[in-house]
Amino acid sequence: MAILRDLRRRGRCAAVLEWDIRPAWRDSVLASGLETIDLGPVWRAELAAGRDPWFWPISGQHGHWNQDAHAVLGRYLAEVIARREPAADGDR
Repeated sequence: MAILRDLRRRGRCAAVLEWDIRPAWRDSVLASGLETIDLGPVWRAELAAGRDPWFWPISGQHGHWNQDAHAVLGRYLAEVIARREPAADGDR
């Protein structure tokens, strides 16, 4: 928790979380006041479109986000970050 509070004090930090998977972590981050970016909507949209972001066709196994999911996530985070309010010193 101390690390989260320190990040909040530093500014220009955000926690990127998958709310549905880590509820205990989510609660700690929310309690810290650190800005958050929720990946849940991204993954729900991918699943609704028939794409499983955790399935790796080459191995036939589920694991961390696959290559296509990383690209989707990169675009999503770029959009979210671009919409953030500039910091007081003008940096993003």
